Amino acid sequence: MQFPSLNSLNPKAEKTILLVRNLKTYFYLKEGILKAVNDVSFSLKSNEIFALVGESGSGKTVLSLSLIRLLPERARIVGGEIIFNNKNLVKLKEKEITGIRGRKISMIFQEPMTALNPVMTIGEQIIETIRFHFHLNRKEAFKEMISLLKKVKFPEPEKRYKSYPHQLSGGMRQRALIAIALAGRPEILIADEPTTALDVITEGEIIELLLNLKEEMNLSLIFISHDISLVSSLADKIGVMYAGQLVEFGRREHVMNQPKHPYTIALWNSLPAYWERRKVKIKTIPGLVPNLLNPPQGCTFHPRCLMKKRICSIEEPPQIKLNDGIVKCWLY
Repeated sequence: MQFPSLNSLNPKAEKTILLVRNLKTYFYLKEGILKAVNDVSFSLKSNEIFALVGESGSGKTVLSLSLIRLLPERARIVGGEIIFNNKNLVKLKEKEITGIRGRKISMIFQEPMTALNPVMTIGEQIIETIRFHFHLNRKEAFKEMISLLKKVKFPEPEKRYKSYPHQLSGGMRQRALIAIALAGRPEILIADEPTTALDVITEGEIIELLLNLKEEMNLSLIFISHDISLVSSLADKIGVMYAGQLVEFGRREHVMNQPKHPYTIALWNSLPAYWERRKVKIKTIPGLVPNLLNPPQGCTFHPRCLMKKRICSIEEPPQIKLNDGIVKCWLY
C-alpha cells in the first residue's frame, strides 16, 4: 500500500523529521499472533504536534514503543520503515539504536510511579540519564539536573531533588519524568497519556508546560491520548487509531470539523460536553474494542459501526487519500 505524501497538507510546515511507512508490530503469544500495529503510516514535521487518539487497546502505546525500539519480549516489528535522519530505525542494531533512544527521540511514559525508580531520588535519576547521554562529570551533570528541574517548573529544585518518587505529588512526578525525557536534548518527544490520573488543574499545567517546552526547545511532539477533545485543542495533525490501524489522519481542523471515519465521528459524539450543550442524552459507542487475536473480518470497526455497508463485513477497506488527509473506510 502506497502512503500518500502529506507535504501538501501544510505547505508552510517545516521539513519532515520522521516518516513511518507501513509499520507492523506483532505479538507472538501462545494463543496466536496479535497484530497490535497493523500497517500504520504517518509523517511528523519539525516543531509539529501530532496527536494520536483512540480507545485503550487500540495500539497507541505499542506504536510509540516501536518508534524507539523498546518493545516487550514477545513483540516484534515484522514490517515497514521508521525513517529518522535518513536512517531506517527498524534496521539498526541495538547498539546503534541506543544512540537515538532517549537522545534524539525520547518518551514520557504513561505511569510515573512505574516509570520512575522507587529506590533512587529524582535528582539521581536525572543525573544518571544526563551522564549516560553526555558523559559529563558529576558536578556538571548536577548543574544540568537543577537546570532541567527549573525548566519543567519543579518547585524548589535545589531542595526537592533529594526526594523519592513516593514523596512527590502526581504532578511533581510527572514533571520529573519530563525532565528525564528532556535530559538527552531530543528532537522528538513522545508523550504517552501524560495527564492520566491528574486533576484538571494539574492537567492544564502539564499541557501548558509541554507546549512551552516545544517552542523553547524546538521539539516535535507526538501526543498520545484517549481524549479527542483534549488533543483537538493542541495538535497540528490528528491520527485516529482503532484496532491497530490508523483509520483517519489529517489536519486538526478537518478531523475536528469534518471527520470522515465513522469511528472518529463516534468519538466526537460520545463527548459529554457535546451533548450537555444540546441537553440530550449522551451517545455512546456500542460494543467493545475487538480481540486482536481474533479480529472481525473486513473492517475491524464494522461490528460497532452505525454506517456500515455489506462490503464492510467482507473485505478490509482501502486507505483513501482525500484533499485534507486520509481515511480507511468503504464509505469513500
